[in-house]
Amino acid sequence: MHHTLIPGYFFRYLFKKSYIIDSICIAISLVLYCGFIQQAKAKDTDIYSVERAQNTMILLDNSGSMGYPVYQHNVDYGAMFKYLNAQPGIDYSDYRDGATPFEINPVDRDAIYLMRTGGAKAKIFKREGYAAIAYTGDAGDPSRVSWYENDSFSTSSVLDSSGNFKASEGETAKLSTNAEGKVLFQGSSLPEGSTIAAHDFITLADGTVIDSGFAGTLKAPGYYFSGYYTVSKNSNGTLNTSSLMGSRYENQTVNDAYFFVTGNYINFLRVLNLRDNNGRGNKIWPSQSFPIDTGVWGEEAHELSYPGTGQTYAPNLRESSTKRTIFRSNAKGIRLHFSALDINPTNDTKRDRSGRAYLAPNTGDKLIITDGKNNVIATYDNNNKNTLDSNWSIEVPGNTVHLYLVSHEQNQGAGYVVDKVQTRSTDGKTYTIQTRMQVAQEALVEVVQSYTGKINWGLSIFNNGDGATVKVPLNASDSDDSQRQNIINQINKVTSGGGTPLMEALQDVFRKGFYGNTQLKGNKKLKCRRNYVISMTDGFPSGDTDNKRLGFNTAYGVEISDFDKDSWTGDLTQNAGPNYYDDVAHWMYTHSWREASNDWLQYESPTVIKNPANSYDNIITHHISFGAKHPLLENAASESGGKYIPTGNKEQILAAFNSLAMEISNNVSFTAPVVSVDSVNKIQSGDDLYMGLFLPEEQIMWSGNVKKFKLGDGSKERPNKLAIYDAANKMAEDAQGRQLDNTAAFWGDDDDANDSDNYGGADIKEDGAGEVMLESLQKTFAAGNYWTRPIYTYKNGSMTKFDRTITPAELGVSDDATRDKLVNFVHGYTYDAAAETGAPQAVRPWILGSIIHSRPTVIDYFDTSDPKLPLTKRLVAVGSNDGMLHIFDDADGKELFAFIPSDILPSLQHTQTNDLYETVDGPITLYRKEKNPTYLIFGERRGGNAYWCLDISNPDPTKWAVKWQYTNQEISQTWSDVRIAKIPVDVDKGGKITFKDVAIFTGGYAPEEDNYPEPFNDANMNGIPEADEWSKNNPLHDLNGNGVYDKYNPESNTSGRGLFVVDIDDPTKETSINLDGTETNTSTGTQAVTMKLLPFSAIHPPDKPSMQPADQLPGSVRTSLDLKYCFPSAPSVITGAHEYSYTDLATPGTIKPTRYAREENVLLAFYATDIYANVYKVGLNFGLTNLGTNASPGWVANRAETGWILNKIFSANPGSTSQKAGMRGQDDENDQGRKTFYGPEVSWGGTKGYFNGANYVFPGTTFLNRKYMATLFFGTGDREHPRYRMIRNRFYAIYDDSWVRAELKDSNGSILWNNPVGTMPYAERHLMNLSCDELGKNSTITGCYITGAPCTKDNAAKDMPAFLKKILRDDAVYPDVADPAKMLLEPQADGTVKEDDFKGWYIVFDDQGQRSKCGHMSYATSIDADLGSDRDNHLGEQMLSQPLLYAGILYFTSYQAGGENDDCSPRGNAFTYSINYQDGTAAYDYNKPRENKWDITDRWNKFRDIGGIPSSFTLLVGKDYAAAIASVGDVNAGPGSGRGDDDGGGGGGGGGECDPNDPNCKPEPECTPGDPGCPRKIKQPGGGLDLYYWRDSNSLQNN
Repeated sequence: MHHTLIPGYFFRYLFKKSYIIDSICIAISLVLYCGFIQQAKAKDTDIYSVERAQNTMILLDNSGSMGYPVYQHNVDYGAMFKYLNAQPGIDYSDYRDGATPFEINPVDRDAIYLMRTGGAKAKIFKREGYAAIAYTGDAGDPSRVSWYENDSFSTSSVLDSSGNFKASEGETAKLSTNAEGKVLFQGSSLPEGSTIAAHDFITLADGTVIDSGFAGTLKAPGYYFSGYYTVSKNSNGTLNTSSLMGSRYENQTVNDAYFFVTGNYINFLRVLNLRDNNGRGNKIWPSQSFPIDTGVWGEEAHELSYPGTGQTYAPNLRESSTKRTIFRSNAKGIRLHFSALDINPTNDTKRDRSGRAYLAPNTGDKLIITDGKNNVIATYDNNNKNTLDSNWSIEVPGNTVHLYLVSHEQNQGAGYVVDKVQTRSTDGKTYTIQTRMQVAQEALVEVVQSYTGKINWGLSIFNNGDGATVKVPLNASDSDDSQRQNIINQINKVTSGGGTPLMEALQDVFRKGFYGNTQLKGNKKLKCRRNYVISMTDGFPSGDTDNKRLGFNTAYGVEISDFDKDSWTGDLTQNAGPNYYDDVAHWMYTHSWREASNDWLQYESPTVIKNPANSYDNIITHHISFGAKHPLLENAASESGGKYIPTGNKEQILAAFNSLAMEISNNVSFTAPVVSVDSVNKIQSGDDLYMGLFLPEEQIMWSGNVKKFKLGDGSKERPNKLAIYDAANKMAEDAQGRQLDNTAAFWGDDDDANDSDNYGGADIKEDGAGEVMLESLQKTFAAGNYWTRPIYTYKNGSMTKFDRTITPAELGVSDDATRDKLVNFVHGYTYDAAAETGAPQAVRPWILGSIIHSRPTVIDYFDTSDPKLPLTKRLVAVGSNDGMLHIFDDADGKELFAFIPSDILPSLQHTQTNDLYETVDGPITLYRKEKNPTYLIFGERRGGNAYWCLDISNPDPTKWAVKWQYTNQEISQTWSDVRIAKIPVDVDKGGKITFKDVAIFTGGYAPEEDNYPEPFNDANMNGIPEADEWSKNNPLHDLNGNGVYDKYNPESNTSGRGLFVVDIDDPTKETSINLDGTETNTSTGTQAVTMKLLPFSAIHPPDKPSMQPADQLPGSVRTSLDLKYCFPSAPSVITGAHEYSYTDLATPGTIKPTRYAREENVLLAFYATDIYANVYKVGLNFGLTNLGTNASPGWVANRAETGWILNKIFSANPGSTSQKAGMRGQDDENDQGRKTFYGPEVSWGGTKGYFNGANYVFPGTTFLNRKYMATLFFGTGDREHPRYRMIRNRFYAIYDDSWVRAELKDSNGSILWNNPVGTMPYAERHLMNLSCDELGKNSTITGCYITGAPCTKDNAAKDMPAFLKKILRDDAVYPDVADPAKMLLEPQADGTVKEDDFKGWYIVFDDQGQRSKCGHMSYATSIDADLGSDRDNHLGEQMLSQPLLYAGILYFTSYQAGGENDDCSPRGNAFTYSINYQDGTAAYDYNKPRENKWDITDRWNKFRDIGGIPSSFTLLVGKDYAAAIASVGDVNAGPGSGRGDDDGGGGGGGGGECDPNDPNCKPEPECTPGDPGCPRKIKQPGGGLDLYYWRDSNSLQNN
């Protein structure tokens, strides 16, 4: 005796969807949105960014000192002097302001000297509270400054090629360094004000490393002020020095001063003193060239490594993700020095279908080096790296080098490190000394040309010592192309002369260049551009006294003063008075230049910018000094939001301009004009509502928050049951569903500094758990208690506090100092630390990171000893991109616990260097056992490839422990929600079944899918690659090198290709079951047969040598070559109750009673969709056989009928050629690339009328497993490329009869055959195209377009729908060809199926209502679809959400890129759908409801010009109502919101679209679903298949 159990007693029309395990989740998150980026990217968060050409005004110093010569340390000036001095008529000059003539023989170029100057002047500037600063005049002045060689002294030290000191041969070096790296002279520190480190490295944005320390300064500009004013030589060879720090000279100027120089600089000075006319004519350095055979190679340190120190690069890297660029503006050629290179060229080992291994050709890794035009110059790997010339690459011509690391699946290496760059800046034949102005002009021309279209340039120069004049204004148009050549011409016309009025000039730049540019100010399309000044000067201010240039009226104008009391002055060598250049820069940074009034500077107070780091109305000033360190500019940078870069030679000034241009052009703007709602981050628990929020930020980490609200409960205080209320029982949203600002807070302080209207809507950084956390940290910091936040990580098998006990290695950083800074940052402080103690220096303005994809999860603890289950404690958990899982106390919003997964620790360093670096961003699952919380399971999404499970059985989170961490060789980024179910794992002889709780999840997202569709330069921002936007010759475009544009991955993914079921207590634990029968083993003899059940995995066959073969993997493994793509979506899990009887063998006595058992939440099946919309179904057969008798049972699992089942159900790619409903198309190979990121919504049991078990009837035939039929609903769209519009997306309804079989018996009851009724997997050609609403109530078919259909022309409007409904109804019979009145059974004895019905239906979003597609239809209302913004235009529409099925109606949202864009807030459109699950027809009369006409236009409502991706609808069910809410733009919308009818509805519908305090207002729960003014309420079930059952496992209290 035996029977087969596919688990679970099945309720005929009752089922549970396990993805509502923890609570009914309202999928809404508030963000402050912005717009669109031009270059398509690969994250859904990119939709909030906008890249635009930022406004950048160059303030170029054209004072007389810009005519001074520039020293290049890489040039041998000794050789140059000898060559030029030997030319006829040229000799060194006797005329040197009294200086002693130089010797003719060159000096050792690397030797270091102390040398006296005359005329440079020097002064030590001391101010109370500030460190002393040494000033000198411009020592690079060749006409005013004399250098005295006869008053110079050798330091017996040499500067070697690495920039380090060593002793001259046979001597003792007088220069050395102390333990801190500071320079010592004769064992003592340099005088105060001149103290300096031997090296002080600054890494620029382009990777250039500038050494502004002592050694670097000797190379550029070539000299360093020693702080000494007299030097003499003692008899013992030591030098006697006198410092300027004596009281006699403090804050006084001396004429003579000593500088450190190299011998090469002395030789440079000799060249400058060469004259024609036998030494008595003009100086020849501006015109005479020095022949150089190979060109002058300038060498600079550089900092570029991939992937990073101590790391191994990832497999399957493409050019687009590994591109690194080195740019040197005026270079004629570039060489790279590799301090490390490990690129593995070994080809991958793969297996063919028979399992044989082979080496796949062309699968070795390589480093590709190209020039700026992507011409390949060299390719390096471990086989040919010995061809490097002393680790130097061959020359790359031009000014740009691109490096691309391409890897494959196996054999990765450590990557590469570039530590030095050489640039050839001449033509390779001659060298001529250039002036500072010439170098600056060349740099600016090159940068302006290089960043055309990326920066909106303007040019200002000094106005003959009187402020500044604007030579080229900032362009008020969208492009700088029209004035690019004008800027270049003006740059080249600039000449040097006059003083340095820095303060005056900067004021004029503000007044004339920005505020006075009325066209720029008035162009709304430019309002979202950042505003910058790049100020470059080579000297201190002089003749710079006017501090009132910002105003036009002294009575009301702005007078700049020393706001920070730092007492800067102008050029001390000219006895200048106070200077406020830094204060002007600060004022421009903190005040708006965009004012509504044109005369605000005259009559009004200027607007103060509250958040200058994220403003478009202020001006950021970057500062470049040329010639020496400039402390005034350095201070100004710290006060103006900009950067300071000291430069001293040609390479450095080029790198400085280029790096700033690179940073400015790469600046991504995030605007926040209103509150928007996004994604999945809102959760309901009872009447409480929790919202997870995020705010896009610039230059700082994105901010997040969690806020608590209440839902209406019908009471007097909160009468509207579908509205959202604040802590004061006031509406927290307006009538359209938009969140209100300054609502009363459940958590945080009301009416404090944060409660202000900063963004025109509800502020993210206001109240909530984020404010509670911030204020708590501020208090502990003030008290000197620094690391008090309860932040933990996992080390050595236990929870560990995250503090300074964490090692640098665990964080992936190099030293303790960096560790301390990072620890402080994670705790909420600025990225800084005290050198000795590691103590933080300041609290950040906001410390909670962004909450984007992680949902707040409510954790309720109950008193289970009380039958009423009173709530004892409530916690709220949420993941954040600050690297932590946060736990907040529901009572007050206090952070009780934060957990950093150990695999996230090395990523924390990136959270402080990137505005958004995703870490703990995955979904959270709460698991309960015995009614109380037991485990909290979460993934990391893009942050990692692990699932973490915390044991939370103790209500005190500080007592929590890590239960397990799980990953395996196939799991990729952990995007999937973890679903919970039970499966049978054992049975005793009496038939009692043991069940085990299991976790079910998918393999995750494979990051290589970021590259598909292939990237392109979306110049016109229409989301479609056009001919001039994609090139097969561009390796950044044609990633596969196949010469065609790939909309989808033509091969397969390398990870994420799996489905998994594991033991909830231990995912690695194996569980086996004994089966009937025995087997013989040669070593152990006869033994019972067992089968492994857990862990279960369905995966692609392991295809990398690093992977274990399938037969060596633990548990039950199913492999399929179909599983070639990753699974980012969560599984859709169907569970039910299993009722059965068994013999209770545990009862004493010989007579054993029969007992009845019921087990809930038993797995029936689960569905999963891979990224390319292939749908799979998994189940567990559990067949039982009684080997005994009824009196003495012996139940055991049946080996023939027990085991896991894997079926492929459907494939959405390719599409079908079918154009009209009922027409059977073929595969359309040109219509491919559809993706999906969500599992299907499931109607278990099928679809009423069209597809259910009752349709399967045939004489003499038994249809098995009809109760496992289902209809699946899902849509396609690429969430990670929401702006792409080249894919034609769909909504699908698919009939699943994969487990249904037809069994035919003879008259004796013997089985003749048993065959499946379907031909899985189905494709789109098996489905009916209902894009044009052919079955709609008032949508009319105008002709008999199907040959053979029972249709007459005059009656087509009735005949055709009747025929379509017939063939959409799936059954198991088909008409006999010979006698159509006779029906035959579809499944045949040979296993073939004679299918004549459709297996579901679909809608092509783009085609809805289009005349070219729906010419066979007429509609009751007009179609408005000409423009993208029109109500019925669907071009490029994508479904980026999961549908909600309730009471026979499908509710879902979709997104359409486009909208009415501007620079500030590029927009899109959203649709909200309500359609019948049977046939896709409209469920409500949305469009013109007064006319009572239901056609295709009633399927949807459209929201125009929204920011962000609309969320899925989520269900709210009360005692007397049901409602659905989604986040659409800035609206908490219902299905009826956003209607475009003639009632003027338009808006959202949060609070019933009327004032709840109005006595005539009818609360929404009393209205009729679908009516205007009833946007959220939806129809309730009426029985039959329309009855659905959701269980909220978090709501255990009695109602």
